[in-house]
Amino acid sequence: MDNPTLYKFNLEIYPIKIWIAYKTDKAFITGCFFEDDNFAELEGEHDAITFFNVKSQPDQKRYGIMVYFNETNINTIAHEVSHVVDGICHCCRLEHDSKEPNEHIAYLQGYLMEKFVTQINRFKTTEQWQHQK
Repeated sequence: MDNPTLYKFNLEIYPIKIWIAYKTDKAFITGCFFEDDNFAELEGEHDAITFFNVKSQPDQKRYGIMVYFNETNINTIAHEVSHVVDGICHCCRLEHDSKEPNEHIAYLQGYLMEKFVTQINRFKTTEQWQHQK
């Protein structure tokens, strides 16, 4: 899975993997994950899309969340990060109550936004460098 447009990281306090994909072709994505993961939606026109319960080929026992980006403006990133937070809360059975302060959710959202924006900026820098060759 060594590709300049797919990045994997482990959450340090939650037992889940996160993959960020940026303008990567469907064949590469489907080659990195098991066939039962439904990537049919990659065929459509999306700014971004989040896939839950994906299972990587080399690490068959670990499931995670993969976010695929075609467009990476801050609104799109924040939108997808909110889906990732919901997925983590569901997977880890974390409380997500609208009637109570959700500091853990706010910190998780901030942490993920920083990770996503940093990595997407790396993707864009690599993409620009590759186009200059």
